[in-house]
Amino acid sequence: MKFTHLALLSTLITPAVFAAPLTIDTYNPQDKGMFAVSSTLVSGPKEAVLFDAQFSVKDGEALVDKIRKSGKTLNKIVITSGDPDFYFGLQPLVKAFPNAKVVATQQVVDHIKATKDAKLAFWGPQMKDGAPTELIVPQVLASTTFMVDGEKIDIEQPESYAAYVWIPSAKTILGGTGGRLGYPRLDGRHPDASQPQAVATDAGKHGGT
Repeated sequence: MKFTHLALLSTLITPAVFAAPLTIDTYNPQDKGMFAVSSTLVSGPKEAVLFDAQFSVKDGEALVDKIRKSGKTLNKIVITSGDPDFYFGLQPLVKAFPNAKVVATQQVVDHIKATKDAKLAFWGPQMKDGAPTELIVPQVLASTTFMVDGEKIDIEQPESYAAYVWIPSAKTILGGTGGRLGYPRLDGRHPDASQPQAVATDAGKHGGT
């Protein structure tokens, strides 16, 4: 398993207000998972938000350990795609962090509801003890913009079942299946990011196929 730790030092400065830098930790099981999909923990001094929850509950448990070691309060788990490798690992996370809201855009929620049972029937036998025994459907995000310790985070292309995340202060794009579908995260560009500092990318195939 490979952990990538990117400390992003960009700081938004306004008169008498200093926003703390966000830290971005990306977890990807690489060749030890069925699908090499990234989950990303974005945290400030006190708060944290997890983007995407992995395919296997075993990798979901690895995320639980990662979040606990951070010492931050997890207040949201945001699912950026309706494909199962982005949310099948939710079960141990919800058990470990019952106060963290699991959320997604309306399109992602609708896609999960429409496909989850068939996806579990297909993938469950192949996943064996890594398969979830309960599928968790996210709540619909009230807004596509929210804050982490004073730093703004935007959900882009919310009309798609595979949205992506834009963090302006860090010039970072992450989440979704943009690498496959051709969204801006394919090359790390965003209209407001001439020089993105970090992009959390996923590799090759995934459970949506």
